[in-house]
Amino acid sequence: MYLQVRRVLNYEENVGSLLALYPTPATVIGAMNGEKPTWMLVAHIGIIGHDRVLVSLAASHFINGCIKETKKLSINLVDEAMLPEADYVGSVSGTKADKSAVFEYDLGDAGAPIIRRSPLTIECSVADIYNSPNFESFICTIDNTYDTILLGFPIWWGEAPRIMSTFIESHDSSGKTLAAFCTSGSSGFGSSDSALRSAASGAAWLDGHRFSAGASADDVMEWANELEIN
Repeated sequence: MYLQVRRVLNYEENVGSLLALYPTPATVIGAMNGEKPTWMLVAHIGIIGHDRVLVSLAASHFINGCIKETKKLSINLVDEAMLPEADYVGSVSGTKADKSAVFEYDLGDAGAPIIRRSPLTIECSVADIYNSPNFESFICTIDNTYDTILLGFPIWWGEAPRIMSTFIESHDSSGKTLAAFCTSGSSGFGSSDSALRSAASGAAWLDGHRFSAGASADDVMEWANELEIN
C-alpha cells in the first residue's frame, strides 16, 4: 500500500505582537560622567541607513543623562571574555555605584570612552533623540570606528622594550588588528616583531615598519594611512 502526498500544508502560528528580532549583539555603551566614564549593557541597537545607528535605552537609566549632556557615546562590542563585567554594568545602576573602573579605557578622538578589550568600538555623536513610552532612542552619527592598534617604541639592539610585551600580555587583543613600528638610529626590527606577535594570541598582524631616529609624526601618520586596514 502506497501513500501519495499531493499537497504539503505550511502552517505558521500567529503568536501576537511580539518583538522577535532577537538575538541582537550584546554591547556596552559608554559615556563620560564628568571626568569619569560610566557604562551600560545594551542590546537594543540598530542600523539606520549607511551612516547612522540607533541606541535605545530605558528612560530611567543613569547613563541617559550623561549622553544628553555630552552628546557623545561609544558602542563597544562584547566578546566572551568580557561577559562578567558586561553583566555587572547591566545589573547595577549608575545612581548607586561608580562603574568607571570596571573597564580599562581610552578617550576616543571625539571624546567618548572606548573599552580597550572590546574587539570593535564605534564612537558616536547624538544627532537626535526619539522618545517612546518609557524609552529614549538616541539616533547617532558615526565619528570613529576602532579595531586596529598601532604599537610604537624605540628599538634597543633589535629588541622592543620589555614594557611592550607587558602591555600586550595584560590586554586581550583577540579579534583586533595590530601593527608595530619602531624608531632606531641603526638597528632593524630584529626579533622584536616576532616576539610581540607571539605574545598577542588571537590578533591579526600587519607588517611593521622601522623609522629613523629623526622621523616626524607626519611620517608615522603617512605610514599608518597606507596600511591595509579594513
